[in-house]
Amino acid sequence: MEIGQHVGPVELVLLGDFLDLQRMGQTGQVNDRVTTTLTRPDYAELLDALRAFRSAAGHRVTYVVGNHDAELWRNVRLQDVLRDAGLVDEFALRTRPGSSRSVTS
Repeated sequence: MEIGQHVGPVELVLLGDFLDLQRMGQTGQVNDRVTTTLTRPDYAELLDALRAFRSAAGHRVTYVVGNHDAELWRNVRLQDVLRDAGLVDEFALRTRPGSSRSVTS
């Protein structure tokens, strides 16, 4: 069974570096480059699948920030870009095993 077909609540956790922001440029350029990346045809299937998963009742996506995308933790505008694109519900620095809640400190 695929994760998207599971009945009931499911949290998909994207572990750090899903987006390699260090390769996307300096602070200030990153927001535009992420927006451009989200519209690239070669990522369309992956991003559409993520949106479809997230749109199902009881499904949510948490993005745990890694070392190559650390800017994402403090860049609220960039968080909004990913939320508005329908990709992420919550951002975290780590998660607690066995818990559906992220730990942010």
